[in-house]
Amino acid sequence: MGIDLHSVCCPICDEDVETPQHLFIDCIVASRLWSMVANWWRIDDYPKDLPNLITWGDTANLLQPLKACFDAVIQTRLWVIWRFKNRICFDAKPLRKDALVDEIKILSHLWINHRNRNFNPNWIEWTVDPKNAWNVVL
Repeated sequence: MGIDLHSVCCPICDEDVETPQHLFIDCIVASRLWSMVANWWRIDDYPKDLPNLITWGDTANLLQPLKACFDAVIQTRLWVIWRFKNRICFDAKPLRKDALVDEIKILSHLWINHRNRNFNPNWIEWTVDPKNAWNVVL
C-alpha cells in the first residue's frame, strides 16, 4: 500500500511483532488499559484472547442495559488503542499514554449518549462509577 515500515514490531511497546492479539491485548499498554477499564467497571478480569474480548460485553455479568453500555466501552477501547497506534506511526506528536483512559471515558460517554437519548448521566458519576451512572437514569 506504499507505506514504508521500518519494523514489524509493535509501535507502541516495540517489544513484540505487531499482531491483532498483541496490539489489542498482549501489549503492555493494551493490557494496562484493559485492567483500568475492568477496574473502572468493577469487573474482576478481562478475556485474554481477541474473540472473547470482542464479545465480552455480551457475556459480562451485567443487566441487559448495562451490557450494551459496557459493549460500547469495549468498542471504544479498541478504537482508542487503534488510533493511538496510528498516531505513533503517523503524527508528529501522539497522545500521551496516560491520557488514553480519559479518552475512553470521554468517547464512550459521548457515543452512548448520542445513540440513546434516555442516557444522559452526570459526567462525574460516569467517570467514577459507570454502573451507578446508568442506574441513576433507569
